[in-house]
Parts: sequence; structure tokens; C-alpha cells
Amino acid sequence: MIKDKVVFIEDEQDSIETFGRALRRIYRDSCEVEAIMPSHNISETLGEFISLPNVVAIFLDEKLSLSGIANFSGSDLAEAIREYDDKIPVYIITSYKSQVEPHNRNIEFVIDKNDFGYPNKREAIANRVLRHTSIFKEISNERTIRFDALLKKSLNQSLSHSEIEEYDRLNVLRTKPILSSEIPASSDLEGRLAKREELIRIINTKIEELRGKK
Repeated sequence: MIKDKVVFIEDEQDSIETFGRALRRIYRDSCEVEAIMPSHNISETLGEFISLPNVVAIFLDEKLSLSGIANFSGSDLAEAIREYDDKIPVYIITSYKSQVEPHNRNIEFVIDKNDFGYPNKREAIANRVLRHTSIFKEISNERTIRFDALLKKSLNQSLSHSEIEEYDRLNVLRTKPILSSEIPASSDLEGRLAKREELIRIINTKIEELRGKK
């Protein structure tokens, strides 16, 4: 069974080791913490995250461009992640909390790196992120159940317009790790999305053909 993953995106090796340990203490044996160095642009970094199965939370360093590796911030990446999944917990980790928009709707909340040094604050962070992760796992399970129900229905009868839209959304979320591994890396994010949509269209066409044979 594939273990759930928590992704930590950071551009400095020292921070990867330090805060990777902190996240492993929070999640213990429930999740595997995987650190990812950012690529130069958002689309390539996003592709690395999408290719990983069973991701249940994402932690982003805000100053990803500080080392010169990336040309974007953690907040920029959070916005791009929301284009793929509007439910997965996303957090910004920074030593410059005052410089991050506190009401950013793309993240759950901003974590001050210095707070990991205080037991009470560390425990408060742990309680919040574990609660968010648990809720997201429930949502993911509900998505799977709903997708299976729509797929079974589509093989026997026509879906309504709203059901087709829902099916397409769930299908993108379900197949994105497979699709990202099959589509070559590209700086053109719109082109990658178009290829995904075309593959989904082909899948739906095949389903319609199966219906016609009944």
C-alpha cells in the first residue's frame, strides 16, 4: 500500500533538513515527508508535485527565489497549485511572516519558522495541520466514491450536464499523477492543460462508444 505523502518545497538544503525533521515529528509514521527542490519555473515544479501519488499536504517556503534557483515565490506556487486542487492543505513556511499576505485564500495559514523552536507553538501547529490533513483524506475518499458512482451510472445511462462537469473535474484529480508522468515537461502550462483536456475527451468518447454497444 502506497503511504500518504507530505510535500515540502524548499530551495536551501539546511532548511530542508531542519524543517523536514520538524514535519516528520508532526506526522510520525502516518505520512512520508518528501522534500522537493524547486525548478526554475512554476510549471516544472508543479509537475514534480503532481507526479507524486497520495499527497495529502503541501508546505512551501515563501522565499523560493532567494537562492536564485526559482523565479517565483511560495505564494505564487500556492496559487498555481489551486488550479489543480482547491481542497488540498497548503501552507507557507517563512522566517518573514510579516511579508506574507495573511489573508491569502490559496493557503491554510502562514507558519513562522521560528515557532518550531517553542514546544507550545509547535504543538499548536501540529494540531492544526493534522486536523486539516485528516479532513482532506475524508474529502479524497468521498471524491473516489463519487467518481466511481458517476462512472458506473455513465455505463448504463446518460449523465446530466452537471454530472458530466463533475465527472470531468473528478477525473482530472484522479488521473493527474498518471497524466503528468506521460506528458513531457514544458514551460507552457496552458499547452499541458490542453493535452490533459484532450485525453479526458478521448476517455469520455470511449465511454460513449461503450454505451452505444449496449
